[in-house]
Amino acid sequence: MPIVTFDFMDVGQGDSTFIQFCNGNNLHDAVLTPTNAMLVDIGSSMNGYIAGPDTVTYIQNQLNRMPNPVLDLVVYTHSDADHHNLTQRLLGIPNLTINEAVYGGKKSGYTYFTGTGIHRQQLNTIQLLRNAGIPCHKEPSDCTSLWNMASPPWRTLGNLNIWIVVGNFPSSNHHNPNDKSIVLLFEYAGCRVILPGDATAVTLNAFNNWITGQGLQAKVLGLTGLRVPHHGSERTTINGVGAHRWDITDQFINLTQSSSIYIGHDLNDLFRHPRETVIQRHRGHVANNWYAMHRYVSWGESWRHTDEWIHTDTTNNVFTSMITAYQGAQYQLRIDHTGATDVYRSP
Repeated sequence: MPIVTFDFMDVGQGDSTFIQFCNGNNLHDAVLTPTNAMLVDIGSSMNGYIAGPDTVTYIQNQLNRMPNPVLDLVVYTHSDADHHNLTQRLLGIPNLTINEAVYGGKKSGYTYFTGTGIHRQQLNTIQLLRNAGIPCHKEPSDCTSLWNMASPPWRTLGNLNIWIVVGNFPSSNHHNPNDKSIVLLFEYAGCRVILPGDATAVTLNAFNNWITGQGLQAKVLGLTGLRVPHHGSERTTINGVGAHRWDITDQFINLTQSSSIYIGHDLNDLFRHPRETVIQRHRGHVANNWYAMHRYVSWGESWRHTDEWIHTDTTNNVFTSMITAYQGAQYQLRIDHTGATDVYRSP
């Protein structure tokens, strides 16, 4: 039985989603054997020294279930270091083959520093990939392309279809790599998942306009899973100030209406991600099937008791990960060939 899994990895303040097309007897098998795998982002700017090794080890262990460990595709949604700076560790997996890497934003933006003191060095993720002989290119290459989801998929992973809805969208703020985020749509057995990187109001507005302008609402309505844009940031996903500042985010949420949402962040995140005001916007669409593990916002303040989804004795599809509570933990969304789904927390 073919089963697709999305592992929403805990990398502290960062992002990584590991996707597998697997063989299994049923949706609830303890062990699934991947036939194909890909990765969307792998980085962390806070607590990566703890979460990063766990993340890469988990990926390595899963890939080792294959006859030969292969990632068909790695997508870097944009150039913020917390989405790509664990690549060097990924490349250290023995005998790993990466068939293709795709990135959003400018190559020069993928520079970051590693180490301290005399061991401090500057690296560029794209150059690391190319030095390893991995085909690596920017998508969409002309900075404005948007794929029409009525056309054949951009890529496939087994029978999982993949489209880029928005990528490298031109914006007036040339210093904000988040605006350039690649927004990916996945579809399998009638179920859809969106991974939007650190999409901002600029990116989400482009998404909204494209979907409504092309009459593609049915292609995105009723998502099975959504990684919340930009770690649940409020400041970058609203548009200006005043009564209409939430219009873009609300339109995106209403267009997609995801039944489960996933947010990666660090317990003491200085950026104050995620914001309660952002999660509140999803309340009307999140299904009552599973539960969240944590009762704290990212800077340590208790959530109000009226926010029932965050209590461990209720069942709602808001999944977060906090490094101090579960080091290297992640949530795995499973979809089988009939469209049945389930979510697991795995170490």
